[in-house]
Amino acid sequence: MGAEDSRISTLTAWLNLNSATAYAVMGGPDQATRYLARANDGWEPRDGFERASMDRVTAGIQLVLGRLDTAERIAAGAVRTYGQGHRKDRTTAELILAEVHVRAGEPHALMLARQAIDGASTLHSVAVRRQRLIPLATALEARRGSDTQEPARTARQITTNPI
Repeated sequence: MGAEDSRISTLTAWLNLNSATAYAVMGGPDQATRYLARANDGWEPRDGFERASMDRVTAGIQLVLGRLDTAERIAAGAVRTYGQGHRKDRTTAELILAEVHVRAGEPHALMLARQAIDGASTLHSVAVRRQRLIPLATALEARRGSDTQEPARTARQITTNPI
């Protein structure tokens, strides 16, 4: 790849996004925020789906950082962009969105969680099922009420069942 290669800005954006993810998971909100800014600096997506992919990951980072309003806005935008296409990515964004609503105690969180869990049950990606379903199950278990326990059990069961 030469210095003029148009793919460099995209690769740089994704590397910065990966760094932001790592810092968020390790409890470094300032570093995560800095790398999120770098990821968007000078990068222009080729299309709406590339933007939605970046937004889906960004929403997950914002969720880890506890920025629920920002995570909700970004994840909802990604879900809308994916529409009925890009099933794995759309389902991942739906799982993030459901977790945000469950953690925020929103009234329709249980409906969103059930829809996202149903979507995830058909995914062949074990990594996506585990990475996104376990946090959703944990959030459901932490929410008071017996109506959340069944979807939490289902989510955990899906993470252990092979497709």
